[in-house]
Amino acid sequence: MAQRSKLRHKAETENGSLDLFAGAMLPAWVAIPKSVSEARPFVSILDLRRIAGLISDKIYAAHGHDRLRLFDTLLILLATKIYDELHSPDALQLSAFLSADGNLLEQVQGYAREALAAMNCEGFPGEMDLTADALQDVLALLGRYSLVNTLKIDPQAEVLGTFYQEIVSSTFRGSLGAYFTPKPVADLAAAFCRPALADTIFDISCGSATFLLSAYRAARPVLGTTGPTIFGNDIQERMVLTSALNCTLHQVKNAYFTHNDGLKIDLTIWHSQNRAVPKEGFSLIVGNPPFAGFDMLASGESSKGNGTATRPRLHKIIPFIRKVVDLLAPDGRAALVVPTSVLNAEAVSFRELRDYLARTVTVTALVNLPRDAFVHTDCGVEGALLFFAKRVPRSAERTFFGTVRGLGYDRRGHQNKQGTVEELLAAWERDAPSDLCWIRTQDLYQLERWDVPWLHAWTSGMLRFSEKTHVRLTDLCSVVRRTFSRRTVAPAKEYTYFEVGDADIDHGTIKQVHRCTGKEILRKGRLKLCVRAGDVLLPNHRDSLIAKTAAGVGRSAVRIGKELEDCITTDRFTPLEAKIDPNLLIAILNSGLVRRQLEVHARGSASFDIRDKVLHEVWVPRSLVKDPQTAKRLNKLFQIRERLRKRLERTAQDIEALIDDYSNRGDKAHRV
Repeated sequence: MAQRSKLRHKAETENGSLDLFAGAMLPAWVAIPKSVSEARPFVSILDLRRIAGLISDKIYAAHGHDRLRLFDTLLILLATKIYDELHSPDALQLSAFLSADGNLLEQVQGYAREALAAMNCEGFPGEMDLTADALQDVLALLGRYSLVNTLKIDPQAEVLGTFYQEIVSSTFRGSLGAYFTPKPVADLAAAFCRPALADTIFDISCGSATFLLSAYRAARPVLGTTGPTIFGNDIQERMVLTSALNCTLHQVKNAYFTHNDGLKIDLTIWHSQNRAVPKEGFSLIVGNPPFAGFDMLASGESSKGNGTATRPRLHKIIPFIRKVVDLLAPDGRAALVVPTSVLNAEAVSFRELRDYLARTVTVTALVNLPRDAFVHTDCGVEGALLFFAKRVPRSAERTFFGTVRGLGYDRRGHQNKQGTVEELLAAWERDAPSDLCWIRTQDLYQLERWDVPWLHAWTSGMLRFSEKTHVRLTDLCSVVRRTFSRRTVAPAKEYTYFEVGDADIDHGTIKQVHRCTGKEILRKGRLKLCVRAGDVLLPNHRDSLIAKTAAGVGRSAVRIGKELEDCITTDRFTPLEAKIDPNLLIAILNSGLVRRQLEVHARGSASFDIRDKVLHEVWVPRSLVKDPQTAKRLNKLFQIRERLRKRLERTAQDIEALIDDYSNRGDKAHRV
């Protein structure tokens, strides 16, 4: 601890010299540390981000590299830097190269090949497409810092992860096929797994080894001793090297990586090549398997879509989850990030996956992640953590489920104090059957969906109603199938339309409409509905149901007046024909009771739509609609609200007029 404080003080007292050169490379007269003890650590994420940006900008601007080549060059430089600090801490070779008269590029490239070979990555190309001047500038800047000293201050610092997050643009992540998992998500998964020193831990798509390192640290190996043995695989060779670098930097002694398509891994073959690989399977598998796109079905497999045709491919996450089960040892555990569609999608392929898991494993826990957990990594899919053990569940076994409301960072990835991980872990550790966060595993397997919001609603009785006390929403209204044919659109004709954003979010009125030609209408794919006077429009997307409003109930349902007859609108609304007083129907649709049911019934991971058939599963108190006085009282309240709203609008206009009057007086006085 004293050493960490001394290193931090040393770095903080030198921050002035850093700021002096924050916008440029260091000049030749700035001394480069010759040993690790003389180099400063990165003391803040801003410090690290600034240096990462300067280095990448220098390389990119000097040579106009494509992004992949930039990434490769940085990997080689970081590999050489890490190797230098660990193997020559008292006489850094990179510093010696900078001060010598020899061929800098030749010396560094030779040293880089040595570093890659030491990390069992000699197959990765070690050539750096840099001039000696550019290389000298980059090494001079990077040489001021020590990655090893940074970890002495904070053993969990994500040094390499920060470099890659700063350097790799969203487009570049797509070309790499790499979307880095935030460290708090990996730490949470590891905490639930309870890794042990004897574990063999595997990640089928390891990326930068974030999950593997979280699991390794959770086992709490003592410095200098052998901890769990970790194994990683990735289809991207660059990610294999990244993982090897990260494990070397964190001084993980037993780490093995392979470059392969995760779905093609054969443990028998891998074991024959590396005896450390457990032939019977891994005791713990963690990670964030790929779930973008589809995977072709293997020969002989079939997956029926809606029962009418055979599809030649599956959502990519499905074969990966099955492969993880295959790679687990008997009683082995798994912790995977999955899109919520794995738990709630009604497609046959996802239902078959849940049936497969129910037959082959015990689902031990389900954790719902915050909606913005992956936003700052440019991934718009909502996710959850799925935990299971490879054994058929016994009758007494239970499954934990819960929601993390905050992971300690916001939508941009900046740290905040909104984390609720400890609260969730406390409930998990308490293991109290009386807590409303447990369900018998066999009962879980009988349910059609496993997503956490649904489980909370089901176990609390929110989804169970009696026809003696409640009526279905479809008894109060019916869906109107009134789409307009796009084939009948006349390109030169003028049309009137409105979208969700044109509706007053609080009062359910249309604030404005738009006019455009038929040609423009055809370019707006969601404009599919034609409305009639008297229609009631229900926003049919979960985000609309939970939008922030003055009343706190989401976007209001909209009632269509005569002035909007034959107007075109978006399919983000579900048009309804009221069987009761329209104002009463709108009040019911806006009520918390109905909105909560609609939100729970929403399915998906990227787009949560409220489908028409869901309305049949929503219940309303019978007494509310059977009391003849309810509609009268409600209409009177609507009239009062409308008068108050108009009065508020007039008051706002009076305030604006008063300000304008004084502004005009000021203008006249200024001109005089």
